Amino acid sequence: MTLSETLRKAVLESDLSDNALAKLLGLSQPTIFRFRTGHDIKLSVGERLANFFHLELMPAKPGKAKAGKPAKR
Repeated sequence: MTLSETLRKAVLESDLSDNALAKLLGLSQPTIFRFRTGHDIKLSVGERLANFFHLELMPAKPGKAKAGKPAKR
């Protein structure tokens, strides 16, 4: 599961409205809505979400690039 998928799952399973979550995180409601509906977010927003949901952000293990795309060095 990707980082985005993990964060999105936490948001969806929280049962918090976009507005409530945005207020708790100090973000805008449209930012939460866009993320919930599949758009990308800034890393700083991802960090806020991860902290709020007590998730630890960890780097991918070496050699775990997506099929067909080499890892950037």
